[in-house]
Amino acid sequence: MAHWPRPAPRAIGLTVVSVGIAFAGLVLASRVALGLGVMIIVATLADGFRQWRLEKRPPVNRSRRVIYPNPCWVAEPVQVRLTWTPGPGLDPERLEEGLEADVRTQVVMAPDNEGEQTLGELVYQLKPTQRGLVRLGPCRVRRGSTFGFWWTTFADSVIDTVVVWPRVVELAGSGRGQGRDETGVVGFLQPDQANLTVRTYHPGDDLRRVHWRTSARLGELMSRQEEPMEGEHAWVGLVISADTPEEFREMAISLAASALVGLAEDGYRVELACGSRRTMGLNQQLTDLAALSVAEAADPLVGNAPEGVACLIAIGATSEQLVEYRAFSHRGLAVVDSAEAVAMVAGLGWEGLCLDQTTSLEQAATQLEQTWGLVGT
Repeated sequence: MAHWPRPAPRAIGLTVVSVGIAFAGLVLASRVALGLGVMIIVATLADGFRQWRLEKRPPVNRSRRVIYPNPCWVAEPVQVRLTWTPGPGLDPERLEEGLEADVRTQVVMAPDNEGEQTLGELVYQLKPTQRGLVRLGPCRVRRGSTFGFWWTTFADSVIDTVVVWPRVVELAGSGRGQGRDETGVVGFLQPDQANLTVRTYHPGDDLRRVHWRTSARLGELMSRQEEPMEGEHAWVGLVISADTPEEFREMAISLAASALVGLAEDGYRVELACGSRRTMGLNQQLTDLAALSVAEAADPLVGNAPEGVACLIAIGATSEQLVEYRAFSHRGLAVVDSAEAVAMVAGLGWEGLCLDQTTSLEQAATQLEQTWGLVGT
């Protein structure tokens, strides 16, 4: 939206001079000086009034952002190129990006190559420090009046969102590199990835061809050279109580994301269960985890787990809740946060893994791999 016109420095200076001329003409009884001073003042005010009237018009320009990569991983640099086509009265050199307060600390506004910047363009980088949906916009640009005595800040309504996926670590023990006719450490058949080759992801590539584990390790999206293989079914469930400390909650979410990536890279058709959500497709699953709120993470799971590899991550779950999850216990493992919970899930047929608030993501991944090796068919 547009604000009230503000006087430009030249308007302030000219007004002071014209008032002086008019006052001198009044003192000296000079009609010419008095008329000149009054005329300049009137012209300045008329220019401002006309600018105010014009700002009631609809927007004549719209901004455009090119964001790459989007989605991105936590701590992965993202380049944003903001452009605004110059129009009548617009001063594109005064282009400003609108950012939320918690995003401003993550932004480097210096352009990548200052020598190639063009009129009406702003290039900057941001490096998200946590998962989530980062909102960019609205951007603002100045629009000057006819004589340049007044200006208003024009705000565009275009809002873009950067999807920041959770941090993930590699689960080397999930069966990578083993043949389809061999049994991996989790006790299930694994796809053959011995001849896997990847290349840099190009916009427009099928997201099913993205090699997520390599992308996470290199910090940029990488695509498979060959078609992805379909394998066994797998299931990952996630429930985290609302009173779980933030760092522990984020570690659990990252562990779930790591399990999803590892299983998908091993050729499993993975399903994510979180509250009432049942999501297929790794791209959508990581996006759901990026946008997952505290309240949504605490929602009890519904339904049951299909046949296949099962991994339940239940942090802060009560005994009553764990008993209700017996429908998921045909085979698999459960990640919980107390010895009592480990005993409970053992009685339901699960292999239990206990984590606490001091456990890092890397340690949790290592323990998950070791526990997974105990799960048989």
